[in-house]
Amino acid sequence: MKPFLIEQDANRQNSGAIQQSDVIYNIVLVAGIEQSFLVPSGPSATGGTIASANIVLFGSTGNFYCGFDRHAAVPVANVIDGSGCELNPTLRAIDRVSRIYLIAPSNCIVTMAFYLTPKNTRWMS
Repeated sequence: MKPFLIEQDANRQNSGAIQQSDVIYNIVLVAGIEQSFLVPSGPSATGGTIASANIVLFGSTGNFYCGFDRHAAVPVANVIDGSGCELNPTLRAIDRVSRIYLIAPSNCIVTMAFYLTPKNTRWMS
């Protein structure tokens, strides 16, 4: 599984572009039907030990709700106890997540691109 890296341009500045994942899920969601998926595992790009992906990048053709290690639901009332689901997450660290739950209020397609980045990577300086 490839690491999540930001490519550098010819001047060695961050370009903002990332490499394409080699593990991508394409999920067809039917309105109101929850689906769940195990976070994939695989060897690191350097041939290291088997580990679970620790980053996921989402894309979609419509609105969807996501739960990480908990069920997803389309809200029909206020959820103010902290147990709500995320609407259209983008880039998420999923270090301790084993299952991702998805649901949508209308039919759509969701993509999940997974990456495995070494634990000692510095995110911000």
